[in-house]
Amino acid sequence: MNRKQLRFIAYYLMFGIIAALTLSMTACSSAKTTPTVAGPPVLTSIALTPNPPDSLAENFTQQFTAIGAYSNGTTMNISSQVSWVSDNTKSATIDKSGLATGVAAGIANITATLDGVTSPPQTLVVESYY
Repeated sequence: MNRKQLRFIAYYLMFGIIAALTLSMTACSSAKTTPTVAGPPVLTSIALTPNPPDSLAENFTQQFTAIGAYSNGTTMNISSQVSWVSDNTKSATIDKSGLATGVAAGIANITATLDGVTSPPQTLVVESYY
């Protein structure tokens, strides 16, 4: 090969190397990942206290507390945020603050719900002392 041919091959090799480097740098820059930002903790469960509740006489009250457990390992009193439910309002009612009132002898299951998460029921026994 003569000198002119070698120079021609060298230019094309250098052009090819530059093109390959440019393409690989473009591919790397477009493959950048966006850093993951953790969102707010998610409520995973609700526990009620007292567990188990004391028996309750008619016309007496029992305060319940709802403790939320979150995906980041923290817990928090969420009593004022949950929806309280008694499944038997003929025996016991529960207000929006978690205060249960004995109505008549019987059994009522008390639960609390927030953001689609419901606590396990706490069985409240209402007794008649009359």
